[in-house]
Amino acid sequence: NPPKLKLEKARDVTVSPLQELPIKATVRDDYGISKAGITYTIEDQPEVTVDLATDLARNSESGIDYKLDFEALNAKPDELLSYYFWAEDVGPDGEVRRTEGDLFFADVRPFEEIFRQSDGPMQQGGQPGQQGQQQQAEELAKLQKQIITAIWNQIRIEFRGEKPNPDDIQTIRDSQADAIEQFNEVASRLTDTKSIEIGRSVFESMKATVDFLDNKDLPEARSSAQRSFSGLLKLRSREIEVTRQQR
Repeated sequence: NPPKLKLEKARDVTVSPLQELPIKATVRDDYGISKAGITYTIEDQPEVTVDLATDLARNSESGIDYKLDFEALNAKPDELLSYYFWAEDVGPDGEVRRTEGDLFFADVRPFEEIFRQSDGPMQQGGQPGQQGQQQQAEELAKLQKQIITAIWNQIRIEFRGEKPNPDDIQTIRDSQADAIEQFNEVASRLTDTKSIEIGRSVFESMKATVDFLDNKDLPEARSSAQRSFSGLLKLRSREIEVTRQQR
């Protein structure tokens, strides 16, 4: 059987650019694990893979942990980091195989914005229409994250040497097309120059995701979908800042 990955300290979080984030998982395999580690990427930078353990005993639960140091990574506000744990064992065919865990996100925000968010949305002020626009951007970001997760699950199927179900990919493609329609409604009401610029980038990334899914290019689809997600978070942050300036 493939290795079992159990996530203990791994979840979607909001962090500051100076924060250290401890994350942890446990791994177990019936014939032992040859290697286990973590892979992460921030924005469009190349993925970084870190080996955390080797030659783990069979039928024994072993912990693997890591600390993401956002200051050392030179993380900037509004950037997005994604990460997942993985483990390698030897399959029935004698070949090394890798099992990947779920994909998680760390959304980098200025400390003062994290503090404001902890006070609740009513503290943001602004007019009802502005608050509704921020809420729409937030809901769209949640939908975009679901699309990324769905693409990631299809990539994991490819990693196992299997072919993803075309119907599943079509469903993801249709969801991204629906997200574009919803986003166009939000973008049509943007008035701030910087928000409009961010919105244009989000639209282009969403459209690219549809094209990549049409071509069954899942890694590129995941990359463009994450750019859309990151852009939506930037747009939310920008709209909050515009509201504060208007106050």
